Amino acid sequence: MLDPGLGPKACAAARAGGPEAAVRVLYSGFDGPTLVRGPRGHGIAAIRAVDPAARVWPSGDAARLRLCARQPAALDGTGLRAFASVDPVDDGEPPGEWQLALAWLRLGLSTRLAAAVVTYLDGRTVGGQPQLQLQLIKGALADIAVAHLDVHTALGEPALTADELGDVHEQLTDADRAALLLLGAAGFVADGPGVLAHVSELLADAYVRSTR
Repeated sequence: MLDPGLGPKACAAARAGGPEAAVRVLYSGFDGPTLVRGPRGHGIAAIRAVDPAARVWPSGDAARLRLCARQPAALDGTGLRAFASVDPVDDGEPPGEWQLALAWLRLGLSTRLAAAVVTYLDGRTVGGQPQLQLQLIKGALADIAVAHLDVHTALGEPALTADELGDVHEQLTDADRAALLLLGAAGFVADGPGVLAHVSELLADAYVRSTR
């Protein structure tokens, strides 16, 4: 069983250091080389963690995994790599404790993204008016902040059902997509802040069956 304090630690690492730092914290809860495989046989880990000697959690079986031949572009330069099972597999979603810690991690990435959006918009003007003062922008940022508060409150509940946790992941995806709209074309630059949203959604796609 993972340490229940691992999620908040991954959240803090995501806010302070970004995706690779957060994923390293998430995997630090295991003894020895371990990889977590999602319901479709895929997963994401720091490059050096994709170890042939690793075990697959939660089964404990020896890993039969390989790096994906075609890596998602969003992972370029992040220090993360996608891997896949050699054999067809459907283990179902990883246990709820992993999903909970992953949601905390994604919350950290989402708050880091929101801060980057504010930094990006600061000083930019439209028709001589600061963008951060535009009502549409202020409303969108407020909606994102409320979503983050709702998610933080939900993750602090003693026991979330699988459906409630799925809703949390969808709420984070929606908040990140709203942030990408505020970044415009800058949200799709390879080394720009939008990478945070793309990596976060890849993590959800890999591990959460119910995500959109």
